[in-house]
Amino acid sequence: PEGSAEDAAGWLEYSDTARPIIERRFNGKIHARCIDTAGNVSDVLSSDVIVEDTPPTATHSLNTESWTNSDVTISIAAQDDLSGVHHILLPDGQEVSAAAADYIVADNGTYAFSVFDNSGNEFKYPVAVSNIDKTSPTQPKTKAFANAFFANGRSVFSWTNKAMTLEFASSAPSGICAYEYKCKNNDWQPILENSLTVKDEGINVVEIRSLSNAGNISSVTKF
Repeated sequence: PEGSAEDAAGWLEYSDTARPIIERRFNGKIHARCIDTAGNVSDVLSSDVIVEDTPPTATHSLNTESWTNSDVTISIAAQDDLSGVHHILLPDGQEVSAAAADYIVADNGTYAFSVFDNSGNEFKYPVAVSNIDKTSPTQPKTKAFANAFFANGRSVFSWTNKAMTLEFASSAPSGICAYEYKCKNNDWQPILENSLTVKDEGINVVEIRSLSNAGNISSVTKF
């Protein structure tokens, strides 16, 4: 028998000792025919053949790259310009028979995806997620005052004839974006810096809370 690749010049002999090998990327038809010892030639048999040793590629996006207190969706888009994408293997072991897939994660971490083409080549594609913060900020704490003591779940200050400035701090994995306070049962008000000056005469109960960049709110500290 003889064989030929569609883009090759002429027929090549095929035997036990002479087997033509395609050693490069190829996407086309292979033709074969037989010739007997009398010189008779058979009909030509043709078949589509793809030879590929290059793995597919992939890209990804997140539904948000900002800090969030919700789950994050990883969107994978795979490409293969020769044999095509066969499936995407998700980190939980599920196979998606498509060139695109979504995967929802609840925690920060590195998630391992694999993309397979129709030639069996694999492309391993890890995706790191680091913008999830579902933890409430720490309760705001104030620095110690000489005229303060703790009672009934809050810091109590002795009488003074001067304005009282409260300085406080809180922390969160995503960072603190704002502080809020309320006094005398009013609505929550923003604090422009991490300090608050109380000037009103009388007994003032001040409540302070912090807000993280992911949108979480701390428990309330009372002064």
